[in-house]
Amino acid sequence: MKSRTCSAALTLSFGIIVTFNFSNVKIALAKEANLQEALKIQSRYEESLERVLNRLHRSVGQNRYGEQLNKSLELTVEGGMQYLAQRDLARAKQLLKEAIDLYRGNALAHLIYADVSALEGHRDVAGRSYLDFWSGAEQEADLLREILDPVDRQIVASHISGRLLLYGMELPDQKDSRDLPLLLNMSFEHPSFLHVIAAYGLPVFVAVGIPFFLYRRYFSFNPSPVVDRILYQIYFLLLVSYFLWISHSLWKVKPFFGTAEWEVLVVLLLGICGVFALQILRRVLEHEHERRDPNTIICPHCGKSVLRLATVCPFCNRNLGR
Repeated sequence: MKSRTCSAALTLSFGIIVTFNFSNVKIALAKEANLQEALKIQSRYEESLERVLNRLHRSVGQNRYGEQLNKSLELTVEGGMQYLAQRDLARAKQLLKEAIDLYRGNALAHLIYADVSALEGHRDVAGRSYLDFWSGAEQEADLLREILDPVDRQIVASHISGRLLLYGMELPDQKDSRDLPLLLNMSFEHPSFLHVIAAYGLPVFVAVGIPFFLYRRYFSFNPSPVVDRILYQIYFLLLVSYFLWISHSLWKVKPFFGTAEWEVLVVLLLGICGVFALQILRRVLEHEHERRDPNTIICPHCGKSVLRLATVCPFCNRNLGR
């Protein structure tokens, strides 16, 4: 009887130990999974922030803002790069503090300053700076819309919401985790005129061009070869511009200058100007060649080349006056 009791006690103890160890393993695995997820989220945020700083660097280089804001944004870019690339928190914090002192409404400087403070363990400072960014985002909505695309906006909003939730702080007038002031007009944001032309106008012209050329070829009476040549060249430029737009919007190819919309439309307009310039040059060279031909003369009325033996212009039916 005594041996049975001891055996049962040992079995129970062994079961408790195994269960306890199994629970510890599950907790450790859950912590590891949470850590990996947190690192993944942080990595996405830093990649997003780097894209934002690169866009801001290009905008600042164009001197599109006032002198004071432009200088503050330059310091923000430099401080952000010190934080992301060099991990020099002291230098980054100094530059961002200068940017904020120079222009208090610089929301992006508040955001990166909060990130640096969080890494240094200053949660109170970080929390206040996140709230400063949140509050200032509405005032600088136009600027932030330029440098934060919709994906970046979602990432930034989730990042700030998560940090403040971790610090036990509440967002002002928050409806959900994405209710960032700069997101207020995001879903219903009206696209720019250039974006409408590039995103919707180009595919419409490309699609309409095919039936247009078929109709012109088989149903048009006496089509002009010169006009056809110009139309074919312009349609080719539309195709090139549309594929350039696809490379920017779908494959995320960076534009060589300005925004993607500007690059696409500038290429299209310069190409069309080149088509007409080449046509004018062709006409001038042909006219000069005909003028030098000893067997032809130029009609003084319509400017067409006619045979020297003719007395009436076959193009305008007017007397050549000889």
